[in-house]
Amino acid sequence: MDESRCSNRSSQTTKARVGPVEYWVVRILPPILLLVAAGCVGFGIHANRNMGPPRDEFVRQTTAAWSEVSSPEEAEARIPGCGTIRYSNGEWVTGVGADGHSWKRAKDTFVCRDSRGRVKAYVGHVCGPDWMPRAFPTYRSDFRSLEDFYAYLKEAGFEEYSTGC
Repeated sequence: MDESRCSNRSSQTTKARVGPVEYWVVRILPPILLLVAAGCVGFGIHANRNMGPPRDEFVRQTTAAWSEVSSPEEAEARIPGCGTIRYSNGEWVTGVGADGHSWKRAKDTFVCRDSRGRVKAYVGHVCGPDWMPRAFPTYRSDFRSLEDFYAYLKEAGFEEYSTGC
């Protein structure tokens, strides 16, 4: 009689074994999927935080900002990411670009203003947030004027952009 009690107890306290499919599908997969979904939502919110304006608006805002400044130094102080190239003949060009490797909607857009008062926008590969003036070969002897600057942009594959206004 004692033996029957022992056998009943052992069958009552032993949990049923779970198969490998049930283990993965029921116990492991749902929490993993929940974490992945939460991560995707969080990343989407993070990535959307500073996409900036579309290209047309970026060009309009930058052009308007340049109408409020009178010198490249003032532009560099007031316009984020703005940089200036100065030439020995007294000419200068100041510009700002939207990094092509960013989440910005205006990426690969470059807007510049020169010492002649011209404001131009271009579309091409803007590489990095401090692209202007770093990307231009001011050390080269054939890079001495605004004409050289605009020729270099064309040579690098930049196309002039108009906002459609």
